[in-house]
Amino acid sequence: MFGADGEPRIVDFGLAKKTFRKMKTMAGTPYFMAPEVLDGSYTSKCDIWSLGCIVFIIMTGRLPFEGTSRREVFKKIHDGDYNVADAKMSRACHDFIANMLKVNAKERLSAAQLLQHPWIADRSKTKDEPKEVDRQVLRNLRKFRGSNHLKKAALNILVKMLDPKELRPLRAEFHKIDTDFSGIIEIDELKKAIKESNY
Repeated sequence: MFGADGEPRIVDFGLAKKTFRKMKTMAGTPYFMAPEVLDGSYTSKCDIWSLGCIVFIIMTGRLPFEGTSRREVFKKIHDGDYNVADAKMSRACHDFIANMLKVNAKERLSAAQLLQHPWIADRSKTKDEPKEVDRQVLRNLRKFRGSNHLKKAALNILVKMLDPKELRPLRAEFHKIDTDFSGIIEIDELKKAIKESNY
């Protein structure tokens, strides 16, 4: 879906689960299921496949694995049988998708590796972007740490109500601290950011 600011949003996390174990339940929308999900034994790498399907749809306007029956769709998924021959996309974009739609989950790139892929990395480079984290952001983080549970919960709700445009500067600061692109600021990353900002 697209937000009011025109930015894409990934939605529908009703079946989302954070786990480090293998999963067995076949769940999700068939068109986005990874081959190993269909086989009943999978890890979080199945999410990379699903993301590959989403990128494919955005870039081509069609599903990567289509068919007239469920069996036909599942066969194409198992075979990794998708076609970008008539799609107007760069080689880098084609390679980006291909690295997500690998039938063998072990061969798929991780989320961190995908963020380093030229198709993403070249687009995210900005000239003269300051690497030092804004000191006010660090001050606010310290204040937040000392807040009680009720105040933290209220702030979390308020953040979700903000216009996405208002979050862009904070997102940029977050990415400066989250150097391993995990989506979580680890204690070592925060310490490093504080040290480098001389705060």
